[in-house]
Amino acid sequence: VIRDLLAHHLTAVQQFAGDLLLNHETLAANPPVEVLRQLLEANHESVRGIGVRIVSGLPDDVLARSIDLLILLVRSEHEDVRANIRPTIVRLASSDPQFGRNIVFQLVEALLVPGAPEGVPTATAALLRDDLRTYLDEIPAEMVWKLLQSRSAPAQAIGGVLPRTNTDGAAPSVPRMVQ
Repeated sequence: VIRDLLAHHLTAVQQFAGDLLLNHETLAANPPVEVLRQLLEANHESVRGIGVRIVSGLPDDVLARSIDLLILLVRSEHEDVRANIRPTIVRLASSDPQFGRNIVFQLVEALLVPGAPEGVPTATAALLRDDLRTYLDEIPAEMVWKLLQSRSAPAQAIGGVLPRTNTDGAAPSVPRMVQ
């Protein structure tokens, strides 16, 4: 029934389906993947918001194991999804340093992949710079150079805050500095 309601063309009906799921004792804690996908990919911000609330309400250990899902949400084409999942990412990174290191490494790698929707690289860089900066110190020197050489301004910006802390104090060669 929830799937049928989510497929309805009226936003209010989709919201009702999301509310049913959100308030369901069993389904809110273990939502079917296709139902969660329908919520998160909905055309309406209010319906997507319910999907993010369901994801954010999952236990931290489940979320920490669902890093691929969190990366997708952080890099969603929908600005509201990115904004709504950000506090959850910050909370998880604060409580689990290994999660923080893992997600930062994956987000830095994602900055190097061209073709992200408009606004995603800038939002990713802001999350890294403003909320996950502590974990950037563990990015290897080679990755810093890749960021600096990227054609993406947000990737270059992240690379620009790292050289002093991530190059092991070794001065780069003159050709590399010129690059």
